Amino acid sequence: FDSPFFLPVPGKHIALNAACAIAVNFVLARDSGVTSGEFFSAENARRIQGGLARFTGAKRRSEILGEVRAGGSPVLFIDDYGHHPTAIAKTLAGYREFYPRRFLIADFMSHTYSRTGALFGDFVTAFDTADAVILHKIYASARERAGDVSGRSLFEGVKKRLEAQGKGVYYFDEPLDALDCAEALVSGKGCGPGTAFPEGALFVTMGAGDNWKLGDALLGRLKAKEGPCGA
Repeated sequence: FDSPFFLPVPGKHIALNAACAIAVNFVLARDSGVTSGEFFSAENARRIQGGLARFTGAKRRSEILGEVRAGGSPVLFIDDYGHHPTAIAKTLAGYREFYPRRFLIADFMSHTYSRTGALFGDFVTAFDTADAVILHKIYASARERAGDVSGRSLFEGVKKRLEAQGKGVYYFDEPLDALDCAEALVSGKGCGPGTAFPEGALFVTMGAGDNWKLGDALLGRLKAKEGPCGA
């Protein structure tokens, strides 16, 4: 079977998960008496191919929320629960590979002071793939008190790193306070998409906090102003 398998959800980790799912199905089928030839027949391969092509991910896992226009250019909105620096880095790298011609804006709210402090250095480097980053206060846990690290200190670390690469980094305590800034970025004002990104912007909210509200509010505002793409 020479036809390629396709996944509509970006990320090498998603492709690895899909390969594991196929392997598990093979083992289960084999244990039920299905031969290798039967499982890997062209007909069954097409079934697997179709199943993968219909997979659109899970809630808050690279969940596509919608696409609208801003300043004449398309803006795609994605929400993802990734809150560990490794997950952030791999997910953003997947978006960059999947959407190489879009201006990638990552909006992130860190979860728990203890995690942010313990993995601070990894968090600072996790956003290297993004073209612009918006950060917020730490989304606290009921099980801990504020520590020495804060959302602003994470912002200072990321800003120092990314501004040296000519990228914009912004801070707002509350997610919805960033609404005007986010709109300016996706509309191409300031350091927005411009002509270097012909397919417009990709606005991603990430984390276990409530900053998903920013993506939801910006999507709603732009729909009201300019309507969905293709309208």
